[in-house]
Amino acid sequence: MNNFFLHIINRLRKEFIYIIYGRKFYNNSFGIKLLTIDETLDYMSHFGHSIVRFGDGEFNLMNGGNIPEYQEFDKTLSLRLKKLFNSSPSNLLVCLPEPMRTIRPFIRKSRIHWTNIFYNNSKMYDEILNHETIYGNSFVSRPYIIFADKTLSSKWFEKFLDIFVNKDIVIIEGEYSRSGVGNDMFSKAKTVKRILCPSKNSFRKYEQIRDAAMECSRTSLYLIALGPTGKLITEDLANDGRWALDIGHIDSEYEWYLRAAHGKVAIANKHTAEHVDSNIGECEEPEYLNSIIKRISINE
Repeated sequence: MNNFFLHIINRLRKEFIYIIYGRKFYNNSFGIKLLTIDETLDYMSHFGHSIVRFGDGEFNLMNGGNIPEYQEFDKTLSLRLKKLFNSSPSNLLVCLPEPMRTIRPFIRKSRIHWTNIFYNNSKMYDEILNHETIYGNSFVSRPYIIFADKTLSSKWFEKFLDIFVNKDIVIIEGEYSRSGVGNDMFSKAKTVKRILCPSKNSFRKYEQIRDAAMECSRTSLYLIALGPTGKLITEDLANDGRWALDIGHIDSEYEWYLRAAHGKVAIANKHTAEHVDSNIGECEEPEYLNSIIKRISINE
């Protein structure tokens, strides 16, 4: 059977699961205390709490899998993620995807996607979710592209970007992420510095990344866009009394928002969410180059 027919069968299977089980996930079927996007943004800005976002990639690693093209399975990483999920420090808010609260606001393609994730991993979620814990909403950094009604996106972006105003920012990101390059995300920040890390299998360099972060000013606002490894760096910074936000793919979401995009189009010359990095050239923008204080290579 060729790949085309396998693709069709897989697509029909996902559609069938959505038709049968989709409505189950319209109203907090997990029975957890999950804040809204607005509540999570208020929690971050008013209380200065750090956040760490868990999604299907992290859950896959916790369950013995990997993230294709980006993070190989590592037992130590898996165990650290499980420990963080179950016992985070008091100044660190663990965040879960908005679809765990409801899939209702999303476009059909995303409702199908999340229904299948929940259906295929229901046993794992039953085992790890704590019904007494208050979780933040990880979609603070995914507030645009999969929402059917995008009228609230402007408000959500404004509230998030307000956190950056007059801050000394340290960005810890993959080498091709280039968060804020080509847009005004950090235009009102006081200063911006960057630690560039491997874009794939960054956990291999976890200690070097952590040590580089700890060398920066304690009063900085740390923004981390580094997949599962970034969760552990965020935890380390929070444990040290620093303010760290796991921002994930907010740059891609903001780029799509500025373009009024209706699909996950690739953004030129930088990493784009849900796209495999390819044909990304060097960035010669002086402001970007001057912001880099450390480069950590996978081959060091």
